[in-house]
Parts: sequence; structure tokens; C-alpha cells
Amino acid sequence: SSDSQLQLLEVAMGNECAGLLSDEAWASPYFKYRVSAWVLVFVYPLGIPAYLGWTLYKNRETIKKNPDYITIGGIKPLFIFYKPDCYYWEVCFMVQKVIFVGFMGLFPPGMIQSVCNVLLSVFMLVVLFKVMPSKTEEYNKANVMSQVVVLLMYMAAQYLQSADSESALSEQTIMAII
Repeated sequence: SSDSQLQLLEVAMGNECAGLLSDEAWASPYFKYRVSAWVLVFVYPLGIPAYLGWTLYKNRETIKKNPDYITIGGIKPLFIFYKPDCYYWEVCFMVQKVIFVGFMGLFPPGMIQSVCNVLLSVFMLVVLFKVMPSKTEEYNKANVMSQVVVLLMYMAAQYLQSADSESALSEQTIMAII
């Protein structure tokens, strides 16, 4: 029964994931490092933005009333450049990067990944234009320009993936553009 369950798991999750649950994997001297690595892959990119977002949210009244208060000095770099009502924007940018780098890695490389990245870039750009979260116009312009660069990069990646071999840009041309 245990072997049949392991075989079903191998079919459902793939051989490598199911292999983590085999008796040989548990006996491996590297098993604890492998498990630690898998846990940290999720804890680090998701945990840090979640923790910082929770910390900012918990201190939101202090941030809005008195951003120079000494007890929130450690998190001050996260909100100091944003309007008091937009204290959470640095966490939004962190989440965007986690989605670009981590979440999109769950999809196979190709058109779906590129389209999702372009849509997320457009969404962030539209929200940035609507909210303009920074205290100064210069920072708002810098945020918008960085989002435009990200959008153009993903649009170029989408074009390069969709181009057939005859019309695709050469490697030298791409490097010259970069």
C-alpha cells in the first residue's frame, strides 16, 4: 500500500518531489539540508515582505502622525520617501519582484510567462500613475521610469520569444541594444 501511494505521488508530483518522501531520501545525510533549502525558498521571498508589511501596517498610525518617532527608526528607510498614506509602497515593490522572479519561475518559460510579466508591469505602471506615492515629483518620475524600463524589458523578451529564427535579432544586436 505504501509503495502504491508512492507511485501515485510520483505520477502526480514528478519523480524528484516524490523521491523526497522515499525511505532512501530520509536516510540521506543531505536530507536535512534539502528540506531546509526548500523551506527557505518559500520563507525568505515571501516571509520578508510579509513581515515588513505587517510591521508597517502595525505602525501605520505612528508613521502617519510622527514618522520621526524613535521606535520606528529601524523601518524608516521603507517609508521615508513616500507620502504618509502610501507607507506600504516599498513592500508593494518587493512583492512585484517576488512575482517576477519567484512566482513566474513556476510557469514554463515562454509566452505565458512573458505575457504575465507584461500585464503585471502595466498594472504597476497604471497604479503608479494614479497614486504617485512618493513625496517628491523626482522620486515619482524615477519610479515611473523604472517601471517603464521593466515593462520594455519584458515586452522585448516577449518579442524575442515570439520571433521566428529568420526575423529574430542576433545575439550581437541584442547586446548592442543593452
